Amino acid sequence: MKSLIILAMGTFLAVFQPTGGQALEIETRSGGAVTVHIYPADKPKAVILMFEGAGGDFNPGGRGFVNSNYSEFVERGFTAVIMDSPDDQNDYPRTGGMHPRFRESPAHVRDIDAVIAMLRKKAPLPIWVLGISLGTKSIANYSSNRPDKIDGAIFLSSSTRPPGGFKSVKDYDYGSVRSPILTIAHKEDECPGTPPGGAREIAAAATASKDAKAIFFDGGDNSGPSPCGPSTPHTFSGIEDDVVSAIDAFIQKQSK
Repeated sequence: MKSLIILAMGTFLAVFQPTGGQALEIETRSGGAVTVHIYPADKPKAVILMFEGAGGDFNPGGRGFVNSNYSEFVERGFTAVIMDSPDDQNDYPRTGGMHPRFRESPAHVRDIDAVIAMLRKKAPLPIWVLGISLGTKSIANYSSNRPDKIDGAIFLSSSTRPPGGFKSVKDYDYGSVRSPILTIAHKEDECPGTPPGGAREIAAAATASKDAKAIFFDGGDNSGPSPCGPSTPHTFSGIEDDVVSAIDAFIQKQSK
């Protein structure tokens, strides 16, 4: 994934990737660093900071909605920025990466703080956050604690019924979030932790948002072995272009 050119840049390292992107390793807190992967659009209209589900590891072209669709956002004029799991987090079962508890933590908020501060310095563009499945825990935690730091949030297949006593995305305090919120679900999502109705619950909780909207999709592919994995409605398999188009339209609507 990484090429041979590595440049020291203050508190972070820049690594140029053969796919045309750039990976930056940022020291975010004592003992912790995160790598962000930046894929710039030619004439960007906004930045979308993305959080993959499961443990949050980024694998370009691999499994997961963010891994396989970030380039579609770039083609539509968005600079895609994917935040990898921090280098000190490896507790997610089987695959490693962020444990759900970490996504709920103040330390995770501080990590995102550092990434957004870096992005603000790089370009004066609106910054949206996007998460799918467990990635929605990251953006719920951040948007509720830092409502003035982002320009909007996109929730996909939201973790509103998490197992194991973890905090539901619908239970965060969105009372201070004035920026737009789009929640997206698939009507046939059978993943137990992400029931489709959760999209409407989040939008209803965002009482201060200037535009909180829930969108529901149907159709597509449902051939995957796990209802919470790829090739299923949970990841909008087979209708990804429609979902990206809806996100594009919603963001553009806010700039009019």
